[in-house]
Amino acid sequence: MKESSVIVSIYGPGEFTSNQEQPIEVCLYGCSSPAAISRFLLQIIDQVILHNQVPRSTIRISVQTIQEGGSLLSTCINGATLALMDAAIPLRYLAAAVTVALVKEEIVIFPTKAQEEEASAVMTLVFNNIRMELLACECNGLWQPAEFHRCLDTAKTAVSDLFNIYREKMNKKLSLS
Repeated sequence: MKESSVIVSIYGPGEFTSNQEQPIEVCLYGCSSPAAISRFLLQIIDQVILHNQVPRSTIRISVQTIQEGGSLLSTCINGATLALMDAAIPLRYLAAAVTVALVKEEIVIFPTKAQEEEASAVMTLVFNNIRMELLACECNGLWQPAEFHRCLDTAKTAVSDLFNIYREKMNKKLSLS
């Protein structure tokens, strides 16, 4: 199974200069739809960062796609969240994303590119770690309400595992310091 992988770099917080309009900049390299993913990622990151803790600062997030094998949007969001944590950028909460696909009436979590192409609908759901609230949802295809709620419940279970992985990664990093 070919999976997506990205390298995420955080530059900042840096000094805000007058010619810069946006305090957060997202640059995506090496993927098939960089503009759409960049916009969605920027909206998520803008919600997550505690701007009052880094006033008059810019933060640049660079995402380099290494391998595009499906679930790319959720891979970018999860990679960016981990990179922000690693860079000690102050955050309101953590964001984690899960991509689900409806393939022949079956829910597939983190589908491959082939499964996404075969699916009747694909959805990326983004949650916060405080109350497991849905922050954003990006959908392609048609969903019946019952299918949507089944996918939402499945994604909540999967995202809980992701938050545990975040915790383990940061505990491991901090124990090495």
